[in-house]
Amino acid sequence: MAHFFGRWLGYGLGSALGRALFGDGRDERSPPAAVRRGTEADFRADEVRFAEDQKRLEEQEKQGR
Repeated sequence: MAHFFGRWLGYGLGSALGRALFGDGRDERSPPAAVRRGTEADFRADEVRFAEDQKRLEEQEKQGR
């Protein structure tokens, strides 16, 4: 068990020290990786597609499907 804690402390401390000295490799001004980057045209095309899907779903609901 002591071996586990020794490794955990060593790796954790080493990792924290490395991040403190060298940074974590990410630019602090950059958005998180989960943020989708796209152009205005991409977003407009998505809006059109979503509107078409909404119309289709409303028509199916009216028909009783």
